Amino acid sequence: MAVYTDVAAEDLAPFLAGYDIGELLAYKGIAEGVENSNFLVHTSRGYFILTLYERRVAERDLPFFLALMEHLASRGINCPQPVKNKSGQTLGRLAGRPAAIVTFLDGMWIRRPSVAHCAALGEALARLHLAGADFSMRRDNALSVAGWRQLYEGCRERAHEVRRDLAGIVATELDTLERDWPHGLPQGVIHADLFPDNVFFLGDRLSGLIDFYFACTDTLVYDVAICLNAWCFEPDHSYNVTKGRALLASYAKTRPLSPRECEKLPLLARGAALRFLLTRLLDWLDVPPGALVRPKDPLEYVRKLRFHQMVKSARDYGLDAVSVSDQPPRLPLVRDQLPHVTIHTDGGCSPNPGPGGWAAILTFRDREAVLKGGEPYSTNNRMELMAAICALESLKLPCRVDLHTDSQYLRNGIMTWITNWKRNGWLTADKNPVKNVELWRRLDAAVSPHQIRWHWVPGHSGHDMNERADALVRQAIADIRGRKNS
Repeated sequence: MAVYTDVAAEDLAPFLAGYDIGELLAYKGIAEGVENSNFLVHTSRGYFILTLYERRVAERDLPFFLALMEHLASRGINCPQPVKNKSGQTLGRLAGRPAAIVTFLDGMWIRRPSVAHCAALGEALARLHLAGADFSMRRDNALSVAGWRQLYEGCRERAHEVRRDLAGIVATELDTLERDWPHGLPQGVIHADLFPDNVFFLGDRLSGLIDFYFACTDTLVYDVAICLNAWCFEPDHSYNVTKGRALLASYAKTRPLSPRECEKLPLLARGAALRFLLTRLLDWLDVPPGALVRPKDPLEYVRKLRFHQMVKSARDYGLDAVSVSDQPPRLPLVRDQLPHVTIHTDGGCSPNPGPGGWAAILTFRDREAVLKGGEPYSTNNRMELMAAICALESLKLPCRVDLHTDSQYLRNGIMTWITNWKRNGWLTADKNPVKNVELWRRLDAAVSPHQIRWHWVPGHSGHDMNERADALVRQAIADIRGRKNS
């Protein structure tokens, strides 16, 4: 939601007079979003949302969107309802734009979704897909793979204004997606834009879904891929597999995914990242004069795209992911009978700061799993934190964990310093902001389900597992350098 077209009170009052919703008391623009102009309207009958449809929403598609909201509400989905005017129409014109009034939903959108919020979103998305199964109208997705080439051509010549090599990045990815895009997966109504600002919560309870103006008929699991992009990345653009697992598990519990949907999820996630990269890039380069909204950064989706390109399977998103085995034993969850996992972690940069890598080796009985990753620019401390975070987030069940690290910063921080940091509102004893606070918060959340003993191992002292982890870190850094130079 946003405001591109302003509306004067002397124009709004006669427009509202055509509806049986009372007299205008007050109204104000809603700042979030980038697509349409939206206003919160207060009348003597209550609150309503007024939407003026802008350039990316075709007027011919509006009957589909408005009918869909009515249909979903009749199937138990809590979403805004179009308000009919005195002539029985849901669509009118205001300030030269198509316009509609819909009912107001209670709730607030969540700027930093938690694991619980992601789980609630997964269930709601699956319920939406099931509720739309018998919707009779159809609308093709104009912003799917068949339309991306045209979007690219519209911004190719100026892409360098945002990032020097951006046109090349997009062109290469577009070639891959056009060649490999999956067909024949289950289709139906998808929301196609279910970002956090389009989902309302009252506490942890999801209270409603809004902004259906990109809804269309397309591959259902593509909608899941869009939500993984929108909900499961942290502010530093790292993927939070705990959130991903919660979203996917909750979705699959309501609408199970087929093996082929799971197989194609990584490619669909790449496509979702490219779609939003392209539309954000166009908005960034072509803000309408007088617009009252700041366009969103397209480079956020370059970073997400890089992550998806490294994903090997849906397990990397948290779908049926486990710490050490494809088929883990169903162990009881009594606290003194928790599965015991040993983890050895390491992280570093060369130089520091500079290209960084992290690694973790997890062992459970006679089984082993190896995780590693990296970033083009980081620090030793951040990579040490990422190693522990990613290892703990990969555990599907609560566990007893012995975690071995050669980082005193990591061990002292999680065992001692973090208690005072949290008590002081994430400030140090000197009242300075805690460095790497977003990673410390994430580690704090990843630790909570488990019983963990933290062990310090002197680095480069001949400890076999520490040396193995160190070698994996160096390999991860080499991989980062290779991608950077390619």
